[in-house]
Amino acid sequence: MIQSRTSSDLITHFDRVLALPDPLAVRYEIQQERQKLLRGKLNAVVVGRFKRGKSTLLNALVGRPILPMGVVPVTALVTLLRPGEREAAHVEFVDGQSREIPLERLAEYVSEAGNPENRKGIERVVVELPDLAKLGSLVLADTPGSGSVFRHNTAALERWLGHIDAAVFVVSTDPPMGEGDCELLAEVAATAGDVLVALNKSDRLRPEELEASLLYTRDAVEQALGTTVQIVPCSARRSLEGEIPDPGVEKVANWVRALAAGRGQQVLARAVARRTARALGREATLVDVERAAARRSVSQLEEALEDLESVRREMGDRVHEVAAAFDSGCKNLLSEFDDAVRRWQEPLVEGIGSELRQASLKITESRVGMLRFTQDLEATRDAIVTKALEPFQKEREERVIKGFSQLTERALHRVNELVDGAFERAARRFGVEMRRFDVSEGFEMASRLEYRVGLPKVNLDYIIEGFFLFFPPPLGRRLVTRRHERQLAEALGRQLGLIRGDLQERVTESAFSFKGELGRRIEDALEQLRSAVERGRILTSLDRAQLAERLAALDDRSRLLQDALAACTRHAAPEVSSLEGSQP
Repeated sequence: MIQSRTSSDLITHFDRVLALPDPLAVRYEIQQERQKLLRGKLNAVVVGRFKRGKSTLLNALVGRPILPMGVVPVTALVTLLRPGEREAAHVEFVDGQSREIPLERLAEYVSEAGNPENRKGIERVVVELPDLAKLGSLVLADTPGSGSVFRHNTAALERWLGHIDAAVFVVSTDPPMGEGDCELLAEVAATAGDVLVALNKSDRLRPEELEASLLYTRDAVEQALGTTVQIVPCSARRSLEGEIPDPGVEKVANWVRALAAGRGQQVLARAVARRTARALGREATLVDVERAAARRSVSQLEEALEDLESVRREMGDRVHEVAAAFDSGCKNLLSEFDDAVRRWQEPLVEGIGSELRQASLKITESRVGMLRFTQDLEATRDAIVTKALEPFQKEREERVIKGFSQLTERALHRVNELVDGAFERAARRFGVEMRRFDVSEGFEMASRLEYRVGLPKVNLDYIIEGFFLFFPPPLGRRLVTRRHERQLAEALGRQLGLIRGDLQERVTESAFSFKGELGRRIEDALEQLRSAVERGRILTSLDRAQLAERLAALDDRSRLLQDALAACTRHAAPEVSSLEGSQP
């Protein structure tokens, strides 16, 4: 593997940092990123929200339908595609076992239909194809979409967000790019070395409509990222079906080829630099605090430790305030759901009642017996209720998901400000500079509220007295239909209550997990600062020669960390890349 000059430069700085003695909080992170640079394997990930056409686009890039596709969210797990001597799919399970399967059985393992809620306990699936030989060390990855009814799919995606080196971010003309797309794009772009936005389903629009969609998408991307990235209109379906060559898919393919041809090593280095810069900045600040503490008197250090305890109490109060505002926001989300139910339930009952009466007449025309009539009407009633409730559930859950996401982002931003504030306060006390790298920090725990599959299950069958079956059919049918109509409000109320209870349970669970993580962030930051001051206090007990030796070591440590941070900052800068790549 021939490394780029950027990768070699980063590896050199990482080696110097790793040679430092403990404590070194960033050791594991730097070791992992260094290994990525040495292997040179770049993860080019196709990512986006559900039903944007990610799997279809990957299939179009490969040239045939390898990955399962469908009209509902299909992809349940991360699937890697890489070069291989023969066609094969390797299933890797969470318990460490693996199994080779034929490609035609792939859907049984990676699709939601074949592996619902990942009941088979699969970590990932690796597909090897000789057709991908020209990709070299490049690995393509298909990811589940976020925001679908399957919460575990979103969790699988979130675990991958910190490992994306280059991303094809897929949005569509229908639905157009929304707030959920923008939030996910910002999270991906925060650490990825390069991002290309594919505007899929462009064949559904007339030329003037496509131009308007492209302008809208460009504005949305710029607002999300504060900068511009490449946006390529394409039709993955048209390309895969071979109706006519799609120039957009070819441009995306050229982008991928350019990564494989050599540009990918620069992109990989940039992604690694972005992921490690913030941690290096805080590590450098801790060393500066320790070095400055060694030059303070014992009384000054005692005051500094007391000040840190004061900061701990203050930050505890601030975190409680953040948590209280977060809880209040969660309650408001559920209150908005209740308000919507009150507005929506009465007209819904009327509409379902009307459909039920029409269904009763249609079943009567089929001249079935009374028992069959009752069974068919019950089945029709359940289908009508489900059909009526699903749009409401989807619309309300989207609102709750959007609101919850906004609440978590505001809370996380506020807590990160508190952590930075604590570091700045310690830096000011000891007269040192706060080392910064301004890059968005993703929240990697799977705490976001997402859909569960379908409606909560409830038995909508009402107790229909058996003697109705023995009435004359005309009278019995009317009685059964009327009873169903009278019970509709109660049945819908129960169903809506279950939906509401399901939402409340998930909001509560996610909020509890999220708030716990916020508290841990504060405690970890303060403990790092306290330990730095304590180490400085120990230095004050050394004799002059020992102190000089230790301060010289700290000077070297600080210089190496600052040099590494400067290298990361320099190499993290984005580049403007061309879509023109080598031809296959």
